[in-house]
Amino acid sequence: MYSLNTARTLIDAGIDVELLCYPNSRLHIEAVKHRIKVHAFNFGRYFTPASLYRLNKLIRGNKFDLIHAESSKELLSIYDSLVKEKHSKQEPASNLHLKAEQI
Repeated sequence: MYSLNTARTLIDAGIDVELLCYPNSRLHIEAVKHRIKVHAFNFGRYFTPASLYRLNKLIRGNKFDLIHAESSKELLSIYDSLVKEKHSKQEPASNLHLKAEQI
């Protein structure tokens, strides 16, 4: 599993790693075995308002230096969370646009 191997390599390099995955998935089970911090979310086939709320809360409640997404669906939801975080800090829209392009 690429995600698990990457997480283990980063941990071995002294980097804090947290994974977001489906509950009881193979990734979830293996990550728990390797004592990797896991956030288990059951998103189903599509993100619902409730699951987006939980994702936004997770991202806003932590100070992640890097977020990696494996699919465009995940990336759009994460990007939405980050933009909402910037808006909540009331930055000018021009700064938001510039920072979004730099991501």
